[in-house]
Amino acid sequence: MASSWDTTTIRVALTQPKPVTLCGPMPSRNTKSGPDWPNISNDDISTWADFRLETLNESYGQVLDLEIPVTELSKAGVSRPDALEVVEITKPDEILYLIGLNDRVLQPTLGFAKRYLHLCDGVQLLHQVSAPKKALIPMVKISNGSNQFSVDHCVALDEIQSPNLVIGFCRPSNKFQSRAVAENSKDLKEERTLPLRQLANLCRVAGTRYGYIMTEKDFVACCFTKKSTEEKAQWWKVMMMPVPWTRQGASQLTTDLALWWLSMLALSAREHRVLTTEENMVGIGEWEPIYLDEQRGWVRRHRYSGFEQPMDARAQAPSPRIPVPAAFVTDEVELGIDPAAFDMFGGRGDGGDATGSNPGNWNDNTFNFGVFRFGQK
Repeated sequence: MASSWDTTTIRVALTQPKPVTLCGPMPSRNTKSGPDWPNISNDDISTWADFRLETLNESYGQVLDLEIPVTELSKAGVSRPDALEVVEITKPDEILYLIGLNDRVLQPTLGFAKRYLHLCDGVQLLHQVSAPKKALIPMVKISNGSNQFSVDHCVALDEIQSPNLVIGFCRPSNKFQSRAVAENSKDLKEERTLPLRQLANLCRVAGTRYGYIMTEKDFVACCFTKKSTEEKAQWWKVMMMPVPWTRQGASQLTTDLALWWLSMLALSAREHRVLTTEENMVGIGEWEPIYLDEQRGWVRRHRYSGFEQPMDARAQAPSPRIPVPAAFVTDEVELGIDPAAFDMFGGRGDGGDATGSNPGNWNDNTFNFGVFRFGQK
């Protein structure tokens, strides 16, 4: 058996404490809407009821509890904490550092799960994160063929058809009060919902139903649907779920878990990420009955993860049945990892080692997201 400092689990990696955020005054005016932005009425904004830890555990629980080598995390620049972790945010674009911290943990954990479940074998994941202007790193761009649009985060496949999985961008909480929108969307002024329409437009361009808004307080997971089957339908719906930045521990849905889950949903199949109507969309908590054979009988199979449970044991909530994992190939050439792909934090986009992290320093399943203090003179 591997020693405790050699391995951890995906769940542990995705439920660690996050740095404290210290924020200064921020502007409160939102960007004016564009002519092509989808329209979303207050009545079409709802809480994403199924986006909760119970649904995640039931459908992807055994993947989350897989052991992942510490070296996989160390390559992404995640190591044991060695100082008080603080992120000081004095400008709106400095929220991008929070997106970068989320993506740093997403890269190795999503890649590990993708290989384990043989999702899109032979196709590489791409992670792109924009940086604050002072970092002098180009903004991430997505294109609809004729125009380019700036986004703050894009998780995608290196694929031609429907490559984009999840789109994200940041806003200060005084521009997008996510908890107030989720609790009482009916009486909100139009300006307070503009960030949702802006994200809807970015998802329209990217061709995915999944996106999120990152504030200094919350990760806001969103799922968009069209109100009609017309290709250029301009009236949309959105289901949203704010996830507090401060959540931690295996009993909580954390921001890292939320981003990983969105990515896994989109990665499960093309039809599970393309934009469609609510009536044609499969719910993330849906299972279907399947007859396997005389010996195994009937099972229910999750529509996204593909996990199976015996129908007669549903009341006991057994653990999903998944194949025994094959030995993982860790050689970078065999995995098709591009050594030249680096992210904004000095690590590689595929979770490769650019930092010289020493996995032998691992202890107590804790991680270091670094010490950040911005906006100081």
